[in-house]
Amino acid sequence: GRIPAVPIRIIHGRRDLTCTLDAAWALHGKLPGAELIIVPDGGHLASEPAMVDALVVATDAMAERLKCASPARAARC
Repeated sequence: GRIPAVPIRIIHGRRDLTCTLDAAWALHGKLPGAELIIVPDGGHLASEPAMVDALVVATDAMAERLKCASPARAARC
């Protein structure tokens, strides 16, 4: 079956030597509407400062998007 279009942000560190950028790009291509964020100073670990920053930004953006998707709050967004 097809993967439904859901809001997805793929956060990938450019300096990740474990999971290649090619793999992130392939995943991005298979997920309709997914956004690929490449963190220039990021590596493999989510605990690296550049990756933490990118993950927090993506999480905050998703929280705002979901909040605005709520019919009760949509008028305020």
